[in-house]
Amino acid sequence: MLRVLRSITLVAVGAAVVLVAQAAVSVTPATLSGKSVTGIKIVRHATPVSFTDDGGATAWTDIPGARASIAIPAATQGILLVRFSGSSNCNGGITDGQDQCFVRILVNGVEADPVTDTGVASFDSNNANTRSASAYYALSIDRSAGPLGPNTYVVKAQAMVSDSLCCLVTFSLANYTMVVERIKA
Repeated sequence: MLRVLRSITLVAVGAAVVLVAQAAVSVTPATLSGKSVTGIKIVRHATPVSFTDDGGATAWTDIPGARASIAIPAATQGILLVRFSGSSNCNGGITDGQDQCFVRILVNGVEADPVTDTGVASFDSNNANTRSASAYYALSIDRSAGPLGPNTYVVKAQAMVSDSLCCLVTFSLANYTMVVERIKA
C-alpha cells in the first residue's frame, strides 16, 4: 500500500513539475540578439490616410506608402526590427464599448512578432467614443522577424478597424514613419 501511495505521489509531483515548466515556457519572452545594424530603410508619409468600419466584416488593408524592401546578403543571417509610428485618431463607434484601430507589420506576407492580438491589444481605440475627430495621439509599435536567411524581404504595414456594433468607426493616420533596420544575426 505504501508503494502505491509513493507511486501516486511521484506521478502527481511529476505532473505538477511538467505543468509549471509549460507555464514558464508560455510566459517567457523571446529574446533575439544581433551584432550590428547593417542597413536601414525609412518610409515617411505626411498625407493623412483614413480607414473605416463599413458595418460589415473588417479586413486588414495596406497603409498607403508603408512598404519597403530590404535584402539580407548571401551567406549571412539577419533580424529585421520594424518601428511604425504616427499621429493617430480612432473615433466613432459605441459609447458603451471599446472600438479599436489596429496596425500590424508583415514581412514577406508573414506577420512580424509579437503578432497582433485583435482581442487584446490595439494601436489606438475610441476610448468608449469619447475621442473627437481632431484628437490625435503620437503612437508607435515595434515588431521583429528573424533570424532570417539571405533574401530580399518586403516589409509593409497594414491597418484594420474593429467591427462596431452600431456605428461608423474611423481610423486616421497622419505623419507616419516606418523604419526597417537590418541587424546582423
